[in-house]
Amino acid sequence: MNGRIFSIRPNPYAAFLEGQIKRYQTAKSVVAEARSTITNDRNRAKLAELEKFYGMYHHSLNDLLEYLNAQASEVGK
Repeated sequence: MNGRIFSIRPNPYAAFLEGQIKRYQTAKSVVAEARSTITNDRNRAKLAELEKFYGMYHHSLNDLLEYLNAQASEVGK
């Protein structure tokens, strides 16, 4: 292991979701920016669909993160 110590974060699933949320926020911004520069209606519609998907995914990740944080709070009591 080259002297490295393996460690697990206190709340690894929440940390994972936080990373996913950040990534998809960035991806959604990139899609929105691309959509604003594209003139082809079909391509704009596809990008709008993708942007909507990212929004729904972001919402579901936030819901799951809230649930995990609430569970962690209950365990910590």
